[in-house]
Amino acid sequence: MKKDVDHHDKSYKNLLSKKGNFLSLLRRFIKKSWVKKIDENDITLLEEGFVDPFFDEAESDMIYKISIADTEIYFYVLFELQSTVDYTLPMRLDYYVARIRRRIFLDATKNKQEKSDFKIPVVIPIVFYNGSEDWIPKKSFAEYQQGYEFFDCETLTNFNYILVDSNKVSSEKWD
Repeated sequence: MKKDVDHHDKSYKNLLSKKGNFLSLLRRFIKKSWVKKIDENDITLLEEGFVDPFFDEAESDMIYKISIADTEIYFYVLFELQSTVDYTLPMRLDYYVARIRRRIFLDATKNKQEKSDFKIPVVIPIVFYNGSEDWIPKKSFAEYQQGYEFFDCETLTNFNYILVDSNKVSSEKWD
């Protein structure tokens, strides 16, 4: 099984390591106006991901940095290549997104960090899933928190991840 996961993992990474394929994926699955503003020349695949041995999982990840109107946005892509649904995914994504933000914060000079106009970039998590079961975990981090229904989302730490379920995707030609 591990060998099969590694093979799929490398295939997905190879496919999406091409900027044009990644942009095609965004345009196909994310029907938001900001996607139309992305130019392939403004996409950079970063060399280092954030999968951590703490979670002891057989997944892989990629991080893309994209500029939209002189604003840096990071896309954290996690390949959840396993045969069963993982209900811990919202917590793991929160951890990875926090690590990306922390790295960007720490890479900034102290002078820049302390300015009133300093902001960390948006990080958009995208999950590729190829398991045989339907994906039913919550895609909202707020819903992963006990008692979330008592609070409005402005009070809670929240994000939604984008799920691409390979079992529900019709075949498409990729470069």
